[in-house]
Amino acid sequence: MATSLGPGLCGLARGRASQVLGNRRFLFAQTDHSWHAAKAVQCPPGHFRKVFIVVSNRLTPQVIWRRIRGEDADGYRLAG
Repeated sequence: MATSLGPGLCGLARGRASQVLGNRRFLFAQTDHSWHAAKAVQCPPGHFRKVFIVVSNRLTPQVIWRRIRGEDADGYRLAG
């Protein structure tokens, strides 16, 4: 399956960092001109990174067709 990958971190013309600590949420708009990335997290031994991600997609004919074919909204096969 062909996927479209954005530029690497060093290939971005501009970058902004956000600091999200504690029990907080971080929202951003996903557009044709936006990319998000994360640097690798180095956790101390015995500690883990906890992430909860929610993706909200508009219901379009393409999203419906992908669901019928057993894919998620981005075209990846559904687990199971």
